[in-house]
Amino acid sequence: MISMKSPKINAGFTIIELLVAVAVVGILVAAAVPSLRAFIQNNRATAEANKVHTSLMLARSEALKRGVNVFVTANSGGSSSNEFGVGWTVWWDANSNSAIDTAEIISKVDSLKGGTTVNTSTDVSQFFFRGDGTASAASTIQVRIPECTSNNGRDIALSLVGRLTITRVAC
Repeated sequence: MISMKSPKINAGFTIIELLVAVAVVGILVAAAVPSLRAFIQNNRATAEANKVHTSLMLARSEALKRGVNVFVTANSGGSSSNEFGVGWTVWWDANSNSAIDTAEIISKVDSLKGGTTVNTSTDVSQFFFRGDGTASAASTIQVRIPECTSNNGRDIALSLVGRLTITRVAC
């Protein structure tokens, strides 16, 4: 009588197969990391620029709605190269005293994340929109994140008619 042994089935991977798989994964990760960094920088720059843009659009909208001047003023503590980097306040001067009173604040934004700078081309610390939606001055607001590379900077152009345009620029 001949005995029939069932064939032995090997389960698992050999060490060679495992090393090849780890090497392939390592190569893919090494190729993806630079792209991921650029993606994160781009999204961060866009998010920070959108905060500034949203506040300016809010000020213009409120000026049109109320029919009065609405201000966007840099919070105290900014420097000439980072006027709005410490944050800003959107407000209207209900009592005409040229000062921000608590009841007049429409919106307040604290400093942006991680050292993002917000500078104006005209080195001003305040803009205002008139009741007809026009701006007090034309300017370019430059938003830059730290370690900015490539064209991940953002410029927000403010025209005299109150139009806002965001543009990607080189850092």
